[in-house]
Amino acid sequence: MRGEYDAHLQWPFKLKVTFSLIDQSTTNDKRYHIDQFCWPDSTDICFQRPTTDMNTAYGISRFCLLDLFRQKRNCFVQNDTIFIKVEVDLLSEGSNLPLRVGAGQLPSDDEHVDTKDDDLLRIICRDDAL
Repeated sequence: MRGEYDAHLQWPFKLKVTFSLIDQSTTNDKRYHIDQFCWPDSTDICFQRPTTDMNTAYGISRFCLLDLFRQKRNCFVQNDTIFIKVEVDLLSEGSNLPLRVGAGQLPSDDEHVDTKDDDLLRIICRDDAL
């Protein structure tokens, strides 16, 4: 997404990014956050300085198994709220290691999606809330 500070940022974007699905349970001493990280491919067009309002989407297609999310949905969804933390490691520099499998696919990449569920809202919400 294009922004007013683009001229002050370094392009292409090549910093490590960590995504965390936060366990909000309060009854459990040991919380179970789901963390995934990725290194951007700085040669990909989506990490270049934006020239239009939006760049091409980028994401981790297998961030959390749907069965695990269903099993622990009461931990991840509280009061109709879900928290996803995004950390950008400002001290990192792009890695020469190959990208991890599952990182960097477009979010709509059906080949890498475990399952499709048209009724996802019902799955993540309590049945009595609908």
